[in-house]
Amino acid sequence: MGLKVQRTAMPRLETLNDSGGEGIIYRLPGYAVPGRRGPFVYKAYRPHVLVGNEVALEPSIDRLVNAYEAAPGKFRSVIDEISAWPVATVVTAGGASGFIMRELGPEFLGHQRRPDGTQLRIERLERWLTSETKIRRVGL
Repeated sequence: MGLKVQRTAMPRLETLNDSGGEGIIYRLPGYAVPGRRGPFVYKAYRPHVLVGNEVALEPSIDRLVNAYEAAPGKFRSVIDEISAWPVATVVTAGGASGFIMRELGPEFLGHQRRPDGTQLRIERLERWLTSETKIRRVGL
């Protein structure tokens, strides 16, 4: 069974991104997940996503965490290279409230200049989408 973390036992949270429609991403400074490399973030689902879904979300996230844990080491390395996969389910008395994943590195981000000259940091779509050829080449 995948790692579960009680929401009440989590360390101090630092907001990283609160503009997502489904959740807020918090940094977890100094947080460690045994056997996994960090740094880590916590995706906390927003109330409109959670209400009535907490119980159903928990086994869904657990399956993702379990799949990662069950994968051979070389596959986990590939998953780490191409994604920020859930490594723990965060739970409350009512069910899941979100999950812990690695914080995305700069290789996932790009910059674009707005018309007013300011920089806009964007997620690089090509890092989120992986071709079937690459997936097959690494044996997934």
